[in-house]
Amino acid sequence: MTALDLYTLAQVAVIFGRSQRWVRDRVRAGDLSHVRVGSSIRFTEQQLRDYIERNSRTVSKPAAVVNGYGRRTRTR
Repeated sequence: MTALDLYTLAQVAVIFGRSQRWVRDRVRAGDLSHVRVGSSIRFTEQQLRDYIERNSRTVSKPAAVVNGYGRRTRTR
């Protein structure tokens, strides 16, 4: 039998580099799955991985920068 690692709200805030309030807001919005242990909120590693996967975006090519402002300008 292996021990189940559960992360606290404070630990998740550090992992994501955000505030505890941000984590709590994600929980309240239903965006971040969690486990209740009594009145405490805990997170499994898989729940954190699932959140990251759902919220990952593919980076596309940046817009062409011609005149330093991201707009192409006509030359006359």
